[in-house]
Amino acid sequence: MELTIGSELRIKGAGKELRGWCMENLVLPNPEYADRIRRGLWIGRTPQYLYLYRVEGEELVLPVGTGKDIRQPSNGAIYYMALAFYQKLYMERMHFHDTAE
Repeated sequence: MELTIGSELRIKGAGKELRGWCMENLVLPNPEYADRIRRGLWIGRTPQYLYLYRVEGEELVLPVGTGKDIRQPSNGAIYYMALAFYQKLYMERMHFHDTAE
């Protein structure tokens, strides 16, 4: 499994467990659809569900905010990624801040 972090999370080779988690947690009822049904308005192209993820070829694309949540379904797998110099410096400062007492 390969994880790319940018404006969204892109996961290549996501397993069935992670895809299932996305179906359970990242598909929400559309409140606008429910409101139109309740008020008897024309639904038109209003989707019944909002999908907060998508599949592009072999990649599973998720919102960045799900980063902490996807650790559980991936069995605690550790992801490594190349960091730029300024990112390494920031991570070292954050680690020092977290461990300093």
